[in-house]
Amino acid sequence: PVDTALLSYTHFLVYASSSFMEQTTPANHKIFDASGSGSIIVFVDRDLDVAEVGGVITWVPPTYTNRVEAYLVFFAQSEAGLERSQVGVEVIAGKNELSVPAETPLALHTHVVVYTRSSLVEQTTPAAVSLTDMFASIVGASFPDYDLDAGDIGGTLSWQAPSDYSLVTKYVV
Repeated sequence: PVDTALLSYTHFLVYASSSFMEQTTPANHKIFDASGSGSIIVFVDRDLDVAEVGGVITWVPPTYTNRVEAYLVFFAQSEAGLERSQVGVEVIAGKNELSVPAETPLALHTHVVVYTRSSLVEQTTPAAVSLTDMFASIVGASFPDYDLDAGDIGGTLSWQAPSDYSLVTKYVV
């Protein structure tokens, strides 16, 4: 069955049996415990609104990918995948990125978790990375109106740049 603990076992032994007797020399098969977890998850939030995210999630595939059919990506409240919410759809093996649309609500999520899925089952322990909500709001906006005609304005709009403006490419007024 799925999720059977391996413990210290190394082989399967298969005995043939009849109504009279069980075979004394079994066939054996060495157990290969397939492990297929992604790693090095990277997500840079490029949506600069508070409590919203957007950008591209990437990860490094497992070394052994023969049995990996897909990846499932979630936002979660822990690195173990607590209270997870799926991001997009399954990503077919061979592709190691998923776009997150701008203005995706962050809710109470604190991590990005990536699970692998085989033809049998979804992995129980995900790869995880902490989620950082980037935001960049201007402060101290000022516009003194020097045009003295009613219905017209004129002057200079000014503001202070956000403390972290590394992702700001332009300001739209």
